[in-house]
Amino acid sequence: MDSSFKAETKLLYSTSLKTIFILTSPINLLKNSCLITPSKHHPY
Repeated sequence: MDSSFKAETKLLYSTSLKTIFILTSPINLLKNSCLITPSKHHPY
């Protein structure tokens, strides 16, 4: 394994992690808002 290949792999890995984070964060925000919204309707 040469160093350039390792660097490319590391870059690809970090990019895919960022992509996963970007894709999952809106889903988590939607879940959170869905959890918060009913509590507004039911103050108890």
